[in-house]
Amino acid sequence: MGSLAKFRRYRQATVESDQRHAAHVHHVMSWTARFAVGGLVALWLSLTLSACGERSNEKLTAAPTIEPGGPSDTQSEPPEARSESRPPPLESHSLREGPYTAEARNRVNELGSGDARTVSEARRALTRLGRDAVPALVEALEGERHNYGIKQIAIAILGEMGVAAEASLPSLKSLKLRGPSELSAMVAPVIYRIEQWQSCGLVGLPEEGEVHLVGLYKGPGRLTLQLGDSGHATTEVDVVVGRTPRPVILVLSAYDPVVWRVGYTSQSSLAGVLVSGYHTQAVIGIPRDTPHRILSYEQTRGCETFYVHNAQNAAQAEQRISALVGRGIERYYGSSPALVGDVGGDSPSRPGDVTYSSDLTVEGYSAVRSDIPPAEGIDAVERQDKPRRGRVGRVR
Repeated sequence: MGSLAKFRRYRQATVESDQRHAAHVHHVMSWTARFAVGGLVALWLSLTLSACGERSNEKLTAAPTIEPGGPSDTQSEPPEARSESRPPPLESHSLREGPYTAEARNRVNELGSGDARTVSEARRALTRLGRDAVPALVEALEGERHNYGIKQIAIAILGEMGVAAEASLPSLKSLKLRGPSELSAMVAPVIYRIEQWQSCGLVGLPEEGEVHLVGLYKGPGRLTLQLGDSGHATTEVDVVVGRTPRPVILVLSAYDPVVWRVGYTSQSSLAGVLVSGYHTQAVIGIPRDTPHRILSYEQTRGCETFYVHNAQNAAQAEQRISALVGRGIERYYGSSPALVGDVGGDSPSRPGDVTYSSDLTVEGYSAVRSDIPPAEGIDAVERQDKPRRGRVGRVR
C-alpha cells in the first residue's frame, strides 16, 4: 500500500475515532440529563405548591395605572444609547464563498442540536471545510439567529482553523469594537489566536495552492555538520518540485535534524515552503524571496510544531498543518527515505532541468555547530566513520 493510500486510510480512521468518542459522550450525557431533569421537575413542583399556599392568604392589589403620555421603557432609553445597542452592519457578505459554504451553513445549524454527537460531528466537519466554512461561521456571529452557545462554538472553531480563518479578521475586529459587550469579550482572544497562527505559518498564499507533504524520520544522506544541540546525526533530503498544474505549498517534516535541499524546474510553481520537525531543521535551494518558515520543537518558541514520519501521524498532524498554511493535505510522500522525488510532477525531472538557488546556505543558519556535542549510541559510532554528504533518490 502506497504512502498516500495509507494516509487516507489513517485520516478516515481518525474521523471514525472522533465519532465513537462523541457517541460515548452523548450516552453519558443523556443519562446525566435524565437525572438532572427529574430533579428540576421535582424542585419546580415543590416551589409551585409552596407559592400557591402562601398566596391564598394574600390580597390581590391592582397594578399601578400608566398615565397617557407618561414615560415608557422605550422612552426612558436615550436615543444615543439606542443607536449604540444596534448590531453592527454585516460584513460576512464580503467574504469569498467556496463550493462547500452551503454545506457549512447546514453544519452551523447543527451546532444548536441538543445531541452531543451531532454537535461534535458538525464541529469536526466545519474545521475540515476550512476556508469555505468561514462565511458561515462569521454569519453566525454577526446575526441574531443563533444563540450565544452557538456563537461560542463558532468562535472556537475559527481559532482552531488558524490561517484558514484569516479572512474573518476584519469582521472579528469590527465585532470587538462595535458588537455587544459579551460578544466583544469572546472574540478578542480569538483574534490574537489567529494572528499567532499567522506569525508562525504562511500567509498570502494563492487560493488554488495545494499542500504536498514530505515526511520522514530522517534522511539517508548524512552530513558532517551538526544542526542544533541534540547530538543526533544531521542528514540531507533532496526534494524536487516538478511540473505542477497548480501552485505547490511544500510542507517538509522529520524527527531528526535534516537539511532539506529543494530544487525546482522552469515549469514549477512553488508558492511557499513550511518546514517543521522535532529537532532543528534547515532548508536550502529555494530563492530567498520564496515564502518560507522553519519550525522545530527543539528550537522554536511560541509556535505549535509537528513532525511527520509516517502516514498515521500525517493524518494526525493535518489539522495543525491546515492552521499554519490554511489548507489540508492534498498529497503525502514519505515513509521510505530511499524514494523522494518530483513532488507534484507526474514524471521525473531530468537533472539538467533542476535549479538550486544559492540564496540560502547551511552556513547561514545560526543553529549550525562546528563542534559536534557528545552522544551515545549509534549516532556516536556513525560520526567516527566521518560520514559523507549524500543525495536521496526520487519519491513519487
